[in-house]
Amino acid sequence: MLTSTTQRSRKRLVTTAVVLLLAVAGVLLLPSTIARLGSGGMTADSAESVRAERLLKDRFPAAGPDVVLLLTPAGGDSAAARRVLDAVAKRPEVTQVHSSFTDLPVDELRSGDTGLAFVTARPGTSPADLLTIVDDARDTGHARNVTVTASGNGVIDGSIDAIAEASLVRAELIAAPLVGLILVVVFGSLWAALMPLVAGGAAVAIAMLGLSVLARVTEVSTFALNLATAIGFGLAVDYSLFIIARWREGRMLGMSAEEARALTIRTSGRTIVFSGVTVVIAMAALLVFPGYFLKSLAYSGILTVTTVMVVTVLIVPWMLVALDQRAVRRYAWSRWAAVEHDPSAVVVQRPPSRARVWTSAVLITGALLAVAAPFLSADFVLRDYRELPSGDLARAGTEQLAGEFPELSRNAVNIAFPDTPDPATLGAVADRLARVDDVRAVHWAGGTTTTAPASRGPATTATAPPSPFDAMVFTAPDGASWMRVDLSVDPESPGAAAAVRAIREVVSEHGGLAGGQTAALVDSTEGIKKNLPYALAAIVVVTAVLLFLLTGSVVLPLIGVALSVLSLGATFGSLVFIFSEGHFAGLLGGFTAFGAINVTAPILLFCIAYGLSMDYQMFILSRIAEERSAGRSSEEAIQVGISATRRVIGAAAVLIAVVLAAMATSGLTYLKILGFGLAAAVLVDAFVVRLYLLPAAMRIFGDAVWYRPSWLDPVYQRFRLSHGAGPAAECGPEAGDGRKPIAAVAD
Repeated sequence: MLTSTTQRSRKRLVTTAVVLLLAVAGVLLLPSTIARLGSGGMTADSAESVRAERLLKDRFPAAGPDVVLLLTPAGGDSAAARRVLDAVAKRPEVTQVHSSFTDLPVDELRSGDTGLAFVTARPGTSPADLLTIVDDARDTGHARNVTVTASGNGVIDGSIDAIAEASLVRAELIAAPLVGLILVVVFGSLWAALMPLVAGGAAVAIAMLGLSVLARVTEVSTFALNLATAIGFGLAVDYSLFIIARWREGRMLGMSAEEARALTIRTSGRTIVFSGVTVVIAMAALLVFPGYFLKSLAYSGILTVTTVMVVTVLIVPWMLVALDQRAVRRYAWSRWAAVEHDPSAVVVQRPPSRARVWTSAVLITGALLAVAAPFLSADFVLRDYRELPSGDLARAGTEQLAGEFPELSRNAVNIAFPDTPDPATLGAVADRLARVDDVRAVHWAGGTTTTAPASRGPATTATAPPSPFDAMVFTAPDGASWMRVDLSVDPESPGAAAAVRAIREVVSEHGGLAGGQTAALVDSTEGIKKNLPYALAAIVVVTAVLLFLLTGSVVLPLIGVALSVLSLGATFGSLVFIFSEGHFAGLLGGFTAFGAINVTAPILLFCIAYGLSMDYQMFILSRIAEERSAGRSSEEAIQVGISATRRVIGAAAVLIAVVLAAMATSGLTYLKILGFGLAAAVLVDAFVVRLYLLPAAMRIFGDAVWYRPSWLDPVYQRFRLSHGAGPAAECGPEAGDGRKPIAAVAD
């Protein structure tokens, strides 16, 4: 016995040491990990818009500059502005600078005393380095009485990355103390409360190590860090909560610390693994979508959840054994908040009437559908500068650019030609493009072509002569040329999407590629629509199979999937109501509502929130199924299962909601959407759907809810995931005497 105990102690020490070393490595490598994370990736590299922008950047630097500087010299001193630009051009990252103060003989790129400069950086220059260029230009301008602001996709991406990084620190500083306080209340023990925090910190740090390795072999979005931290810490706290509560119950049943640990591993540990697998499967569905943005979030989620499962199941039970009585004792004042279910307190009450069950089911379902309704009219965009906080310098520069130079606004389609047609053909293409609905003007080396509506007959086109600006911007030294098609409608509108498709039909005849904001949105949306059915089918089918193997019923998986979709629909509707329409902006720290939300947000939210909802559902249904398999009636199993899981599920939902909602304190609208959306989804699912609508649906179906065709019996018996017939089967020689098992905290 001594030898066995010694071996276990050594094994625990080795495992703990490995976990600590990996966690320390993850923390030490975090700065280099952050430096390797990137922006963008919302559209596949093979998409036409991406290929067009790549071609334009390679051959026409002014078509897609990394940085657009707006310079306003005091008193119109152009010489001072030129000195600022000379300093910018000397930076090692900068390859070209074109501006109205240097190489343009006209004032076309001026608005009053403000002029523009297009800065092109070396390939591979990070958004952080672009921000450094802007900061240096701003400092140089300040010394020479030149006001400098900046815009451009690289600058916007850099600001988004910087805010996301700062939000990560802020969220953890907010979430960790609140989570610790809640844990002290629900456990009534400082020692017990520390264990989930330790497990969460270790799991997140190890996940950061994995993310560091991942960022060295593939492109990873900067948001992967925020996602890994929030999901990792939240799930680690939740899983630790289930383990500690289950271990404490074992101790209440008279087990030794080691016996309670073994019971916890067989029950809660097993269910945690299968619940975590459910979340992993949901995250893996993101891999089918185009672009590295969602793919990298999938990798991050899979890596993080797997790490959390391993760390919590290995470390927390051993910490409980080491602390023993210190993890059991509870402060007297905290007894009202205990999450452990008293095994002797099971009382099966008279079931509610069918009229009451139907009424509650109809009312709750109707309310959720009403909240979901706004999502039917949702509009979507790709990353937008208006997602930045109103005081951000990149946003201010972009707004100044749009206000003073509307011809350079983001509402345009850029046409690149791998092999430039002859001037006559280009003129014919410009003429056809100008006739496309919702096209305002076509800018090219031959001038600016517009269409004048005619009262009778077809519309007529006219081309203004080219300017020196047109000659410089739209023609490369080797004679290659490109076009810019300005649209007269909002870039995210259906009319803009239709215009892009019509433009592509025209230019494809000459090998042209259409890029730009609206073109990228069209490509991303079409890529998502094409792959969405596969992602949904994978998630639904696999989770339904897991629920069948957990419960033995073919009806409960259908109920579970339907309720999860209903719950998420309500979450999506609230996102449109708040972030698209602008309601309650003040309560969420302020943001700009511009009638649309990021197209990737609902996809990401669905995969994460669906996995979390199924996570809780597995804990509840596994407990109900245990009671049912032990001989209780369907009604008794529902009552005992809900009673045994209510407190621990509620506490777990509150804890992970606090962690996720901390992201909503970010100044970045995208993180606000993720934080609020995930927190709302978890709370609605835990407190409304699982504790009220799920039992109501099960009562409506009655015993039929456990239906399983006879031909599936061998499959269920061979691969079943259940772990016994309740706690009574685990605790003593009387377990097989036919008694109904006492209730336990949900596994």
